[in-house]
Amino acid sequence: MCSSDLLMDKGFEYDVLDAVVGAGLDNILDSYVKVDIISDWKNREEFRNILSSFNRVSNLAAKATIFDINGDLLTQPQEKVLADAVYDIEEKYDDYLKARDYENALKLLMTLKTPIDNFFDNIMVMVEDENVRNCRLALLSKIATMMINFADLSMIVVK
Repeated sequence: MCSSDLLMDKGFEYDVLDAVVGAGLDNILDSYVKVDIISDWKNREEFRNILSSFNRVSNLAAKATIFDINGDLLTQPQEKVLADAVYDIEEKYDDYLKARDYENALKLLMTLKTPIDNFFDNIMVMVEDENVRNCRLALLSKIATMMINFADLSMIVVK
């Protein structure tokens, strides 16, 4: 029996399992903890509200081909705020993941909701200027990478 089957037998929903397994199932105990946390958060409105934001990030991040963020190209206030928010939480987020403090890692990720939403409300990502477009996609890719280090939240199904 594989690890995901063991978790399914515990009564967890398929989409939550897919989100954790899709991000890489290295350790069954870590996976169990992540699945348990996401299952708990899944029914909270604040979590459901951020899933669409994360999905938009993931969809556009998949188009990134260059992953260096040139801060000089981030000239609009909303993209600067988003970049700053990402850089502000990055180290602490990584520390939470290393410490297997997944609850606080998820909470920290969720602080990006407002800057992500403001970014998408005010910034056109796919602009003609290739350098600006690549920089914006790189920023979104950085967020998507942070998310996938926790779980592939784009796989969560909200009713």
